Amino acid sequence: MLHTEFPLLILYGPTASGKSAMALRIAQTRTAVIINADAMQCYAGLPILTAQPSEDDMRAAPHALYSIWQPEESGNAQVWAELAATEIRACWARGLLPLLVGGSGLYLRALLEGFHAMPEIDDTIREQVRSMDQTTRRALLEQHDPERAAQLKAGDSQRTARALELVLSSGKPFAHHQAQPKTLLLPEVSVHAWVLETARDELYARIDARFDAMLKAGALEEARAFLGAHAQGTTPIFKAHGLPEFRDFFNADITRDEAVARAKQHTRNYAKRQQTWARQQLGDWQRVDAALTPELSSF
Repeated sequence: MLHTEFPLLILYGPTASGKSAMALRIAQTRTAVIINADAMQCYAGLPILTAQPSEDDMRAAPHALYSIWQPEESGNAQVWAELAATEIRACWARGLLPLLVGGSGLYLRALLEGFHAMPEIDDTIREQVRSMDQTTRRALLEQHDPERAAQLKAGDSQRTARALELVLSSGKPFAHHQAQPKTLLLPEVSVHAWVLETARDELYARIDARFDAMLKAGALEEARAFLGAHAQGTTPIFKAHGLPEFRDFFNADITRDEAVARAKQHTRNYAKRQQTWARQQLGDWQRVDAALTPELSSF
């Protein structure tokens, strides 16, 4: 038994580091619910490209918060954290162990450290902002909230859209909302958190091999169907690794081999950023070998 009334286990690691496999090993020995903490895996439509658990995985252990948003929905860290807190409390009520698994650091920080509550976005304003191109959104944000615009890269369409929606809906800039007190969702939680460590060369090889496996599983066909059903949007799923590259291939801008090579490279770049973020932000979290199952007896 875990030696606390309100336990929470967390597995953080870069993409393809083996988090899902480790979570399943833990779930086989504990009455655990695997709760998704990966932003891309919150979206429906691309289960192969976003490396969501297979049907066999889902049968092997209970899973939560996978494919909970449609591609056009604007999910974010606050919304996810509220949903995750509900799932975690449901686990505690049933005597189950909540096990968060993912590599979206901002999501985890929102859950553990709290967040500045943001007002509801007016639906009409959201539709207007989404219909704009990035140049127009950027110019309007510079006009209405120049401080936030200066903080964002010119090509950051998702955060630009979110900031513009916020200031147009509330009439107040991003900094005003950030200055408000934080909302803490799980003040009683007892956290035991691990960062999975994998040598960079090995991690890159795993990324390449996983992408090859995705192709064999039908990732290209999945992407073609997705793009045929959904117009280009500003939500995170439209930047899923492989999707922009496959879109270029479908448009005959690059070859299939070029699309695959670029997708692998972009995924490796992302994994490197995740590792850097973990070193800078999660220095006090326990490091574990991705090939092993951590010892839980002390928690």
